[in-house]
Amino acid sequence: MNPKVLKKLRDAGFFKEDKSQFFGGMPSEPHLETLVAACKDDFFGLRKNEKRWMAFHTPEKSVSGDTPSEAVALLWIKLYDK
Repeated sequence: MNPKVLKKLRDAGFFKEDKSQFFGGMPSEPHLETLVAACKDDFFGLRKNEKRWMAFHTPEKSVSGDTPSEAVALLWIKLYDK
């Protein structure tokens, strides 16, 4: 996962509960299952188009990433970062 996405997750409060995931001041990449679970019922699906992974809240609200984890992380940020 892109370090900028990890920083966005950290800044949005994703790691507030579990500080054990930090290494050298930056969090380690969360597992895909952890990211999906964190989206709760707001996670609709994940698919790959020709070049990018797409994570969906609804068919109209989606984000893309280079990896499945990055796409779901960006979806979590879009849904929960206030």
